[in-house]
Amino acid sequence: MATDPEPQKEQPIEQPVTAPVVPLFYSNAVAAHPGAFDVVLDFAFQLGDQPDGPAQLGVRVAMSWEHTDALVRILSGLLEKYQEELGPLPDTQKARVEREQP
Repeated sequence: MATDPEPQKEQPIEQPVTAPVVPLFYSNAVAAHPGAFDVVLDFAFQLGDQPDGPAQLGVRVAMSWEHTDALVRILSGLLEKYQEELGPLPDTQKARVEREQP
């Protein structure tokens, strides 16, 4: 005697995962403040036509020296990969000096 197929179990509807709203801040200036146990990085924005003007502080990040070391290794690896694929970055200091000359 043939048995009826087992009824399909209803699949639960998955709720979409919502990420917390994280502010995005663009930084073109950074200052580092070393301490005995940690490093504080102040990320800021400075207008390009006012290189000596005040920078607007946007984000302050404090981290241990161990995390700083890990960050340096991560960023170095990303930069190396970027330059392997797209070539060296332009010398921004040279561009700034050339632009400032009459």
